[in-house]
Formats: sequence, C-alpha cells, structure tokens
Amino acid sequence: MQVTVQNNQSLFDIAIQYTGTAETAFEIARANDCSITSNLSGVSITIPSHHPNRNERVVKIIASEKLSPASYPDGVGANTPTIINSPYTNQSLSTQ
Repeated sequence: MQVTVQNNQSLFDIAIQYTGTAETAFEIARANDCSITSNLSGVSITIPSHHPNRNERVVKIIASEKLSPASYPDGVGANTPTIINSPYTNQSLSTQ
C-alpha cells in the first residue's frame, strides 16, 4: 500500500495509523530505505502488506474517526502529540 506522509507525521505515527502498532515503524523504514527519524512529510511511502503484530482494533478506530496521528514537534510544544484531520485538530493530547 502506498501512502503519503502528512505534515508532522513520523514513521511511528504511520505505523500506528495503518497497522495499529508502533512496532512496525522499523519494518516500514526498511521497506522505504530510510531512518525511523527521517522527516518524510509529503513523501509517498510503501506500507508492507504483511504485519504479524497488526492490531485491527486500533486501525479500525483510527479509520472510523478519520484520525491521522502527528507527533513531530510543530511549535505546539516540545514533542507534544497532535492529531490532524479530526475534530480535535486544534487540541494537543497530554500524556500527563
């Protein structure tokens, strides 16, 4: 599957969005010959089709809510996770 990385998305965000687990970020990085810390905003990448650890429940929730995790720092606050393409776009999620 080909997807375009949105602004402020990391490979961990992409992995969670399309496979339901951050563990697959490393597999996605290998498939696209890049580092897990690469800034790929606007770049089309391949999501490998086989995911032994796929969490279908997480994938369905993210898809049904039309969420796009985006955790790269964007001036909101140092490493403050945000969600794009959702009713909560202007809000940051706190881990506290």
